[in-house]
Amino acid sequence: MPFTFAHPTYAFPLKFISPRWFSLTGLVLGSMAPDFEYFLALEPYQTIGHSFAGFFLQGIPLCLLFAYLFHTFVKESLVLHLPSILDINRRGYSLLSSWGLPTLSAFSHT
Repeated sequence: MPFTFAHPTYAFPLKFISPRWFSLTGLVLGSMAPDFEYFLALEPYQTIGHSFAGFFLQGIPLCLLFAYLFHTFVKESLVLHLPSILDINRRGYSLLSSWGLPTLSAFSHT
């Protein structure tokens, strides 16, 4: 796919298929993970990102880091700056508390 930010459009439907088992943050970051090396190196040359080793050595650690940074620093500011048309900002703020990172203990409760 030529444009990295187009990858999440194919990951979004998975959240609606089984919302209990998929994290939207994880789907979005995971779909872009192989291309993170292009942004980190600022070069269009592939080294490890699209490999099995790159998945474990680069993809998973960066996805965990970016998910933590997003949910800790960016999420609330993003929701607070949503447009007020059609009360999008109020709806987003009401969903803010339920939009979190899943923990390992959340997967043990069935």
